[in-house]
Amino acid sequence: MRLIVIFLMMAVCVWGQAKAQDFQIGGASDTVTAIPLEIRPSLGLFVQGYVNGHGPYRFNLSIAGHTMLTPAVVHEAGLAEEDNGVAVTAFSNQFHQSYRLHGAFLLLGDRKLSLDGAQVYSDRDLSAYVPVSNYGGQLGVELFRNQVVQIDQSHGQLILSSGMNIIHAPDAIELSLDQSAVGAEMDRMPSIKLLLDGQPGKFRVNFGNGAVNFLENSPLGRELLGKSLHQISSLTWTPDGIVAEKTGAVGQIEIGGYPLGPNSIARSIDPPSPPSGVSRLSRFVLAEPPIDGIIGLRVIGRFDITIANLAGKAWLERRDSNSFACHGVPRGSFNGTTGFTPWLYKEQAIVRTLVRGSPAEAAGMQPGDEIVSINDSTILTYYDHLDATCDVPAPVKVVFRNALGEHTTVLTPAEL
Repeated sequence: MRLIVIFLMMAVCVWGQAKAQDFQIGGASDTVTAIPLEIRPSLGLFVQGYVNGHGPYRFNLSIAGHTMLTPAVVHEAGLAEEDNGVAVTAFSNQFHQSYRLHGAFLLLGDRKLSLDGAQVYSDRDLSAYVPVSNYGGQLGVELFRNQVVQIDQSHGQLILSSGMNIIHAPDAIELSLDQSAVGAEMDRMPSIKLLLDGQPGKFRVNFGNGAVNFLENSPLGRELLGKSLHQISSLTWTPDGIVAEKTGAVGQIEIGGYPLGPNSIARSIDPPSPPSGVSRLSRFVLAEPPIDGIIGLRVIGRFDITIANLAGKAWLERRDSNSFACHGVPRGSFNGTTGFTPWLYKEQAIVRTLVRGSPAEAAGMQPGDEIVSINDSTILTYYDHLDATCDVPAPVKVVFRNALGEHTTVLTPAEL
């Protein structure tokens, strides 16, 4: 089966010199739309919108990534799909069937945006089942290419402007956006540069929870994790097998000359084997686009952000606090963890990630185990509590089921 073109182009092409028109922000009038921004510290930033009149659905913001819709939304809205063959998810090396949309549009506030060419999550992809109600997928850069986008976390707004009126504070950090994905207009996904313990790296911005997540084959990721004094190993269940991951820390992250202090870093290792018909070499090639990884809100949550993609610029305005710096995320932190990440997969709550040596592992949990209840309620209620309090309830009562039967355990967060 043919491999999806997008990731292959990311791996084997480079952008030539940008054309002059690439640096013009389209639109004669400066119309502005402000859309409520839902800040969920355990999961990321979300906005609500309608797809072909259906919804509302919650969408996670990616900005520096592709627009991806869930199979549930595609089915409910009756959208047309085009088969694009086998695809690989670059950050987890999961293989799945890929589809693109035709004749679809998204309504955000008063903005009607075309979804033609957007991708569809495979029904086997864990990213299609984020544990929020009415989850619709992620919104990527190609959807906002002709807009000036402001992520105003201080006031909880996503602001879209179609003109040249770019407003930011005089002391804002200005960054150049490198067009790091390659080969076609839709694949121009901008990235920014960071210094990690003094070493430069190139990262895409994903407005989901997390700090620094390296690609499996990033030399910088291997080096920094190898030097990290505090490492945690974890196992993540996928429909194609178990993916091992290592988490460590760096002493200093710097962005645009502004020091952010220490933060966590992670890298997947030993990914599952590709399906039959896809060679290991193909998997290796596709896993290496010209970036080191992605950064999330544990880093970028300290700023309000203005992105002018076609101008190749971004501005970061420092916030008084980082609402994503809390240590209550169920995946854990160096300040204590229960050691498991609950997730949804095809309407079934499961143990997605298990931390080695954690209370969850000691209780007999394994990746992929079914979760019957958390604190006598559902996984959605559990995440709603995390987002409201930014804290893991201690202790956490979990009822889970595996081949050995049903088990009830009480987990108390512990330092590892």
